[in-house]
Amino acid sequence: MFGHRPRFIGLLIQNMKQNEFELESINGDSYIFYNKEHDQQVIYETNSVFPRDIQQRHYACDYIVLCGFDMEDKTVEFINRFQRIITNNITSFELDAKQLLSSKNVSVMCYHKDWEYWDDKNKLPHLIQQYIRVTKGY
Repeated sequence: MFGHRPRFIGLLIQNMKQNEFELESINGDSYIFYNKEHDQQVIYETNSVFPRDIQQRHYACDYIVLCGFDMEDKTVEFINRFQRIITNNITSFELDAKQLLSSKNVSVMCYHKDWEYWDDKNKLPHLIQQYIRVTKGY
C-alpha cells in the first residue's frame, strides 16, 4: 500500500500533531490538517505528480510546497501560477524553472550536507531545527 515507506503516513500525522495540527479528514490521498490557534489549514497530498495531477483546487492555496517530487512537462507554466512557494535544496529543477523561481516569493529549507534526513533517528524536532535552516529566495 505505501511502497518503500510504509510508516510515512503515521509519521506525517505524528509530526503534524507535534506542530499542533489536528487531522480533520482524509479524502483519498489528501490529508487535511488544521491548527485552531493560527486558523491555518494544511492539505497534504501523497502520490501526486505535478503538474500532471494538478486540479483547480491547487490554485486556491496561499502556498505550495514543492519538495521531493519529479516534475513532468510544463513545469514553468505550473510554477508560474503560484506567488509563494516552499522547496528545499535537494529537489532539483530544470534551468528555466530555477530562473522562474528566482522571481518568486520562495522559502528554501536548506538541509545540512552531512545530515542524513531520511534516517529515522534524525527525525526528531530538535535535530530538524539544528540541521535545517530556512532562507528566502532561490
